[in-house]
Amino acid sequence: MTDPVARAQTEQGQVWDDPSIDLLYELMLDIERQDELFVIVERLDATDVFMQVVRLTDGSYLVERRTGSAESHIHAFSSDLRLVHGVLAGWTYGLEAGEVIGWDGTDLDWQPGYGPDAGPAPDED
Repeated sequence: MTDPVARAQTEQGQVWDDPSIDLLYELMLDIERQDELFVIVERLDATDVFMQVVRLTDGSYLVERRTGSAESHIHAFSSDLRLVHGVLAGWTYGLEAGEVIGWDGTDLDWQPGYGPDAGPAPDED
């Protein structure tokens, strides 16, 4: 048995190792239905590497990505569930652009830092 590559966790603490692309979509639907507020997907091949999707009060999604240090943290907003799912799935499994809708990331306006309304930034050790 191989070690997991990724781990997804929801607001309510449910955890899945190597969530499928379909499961990631179901988790996005849980957020859309407001059954969950957010999902975090960690890449387990590196430290402090994750992507988080949070539903905001206006119904849009805040997508945050960190690929190492706090300085690498970026965020973007979208109201398009399928686009956000594509970005999340593509990032999780390192897919090529076009394999999942939206993964090339060019449809999102990425900005440096933590997104507003996402809560406080994690403490740095």
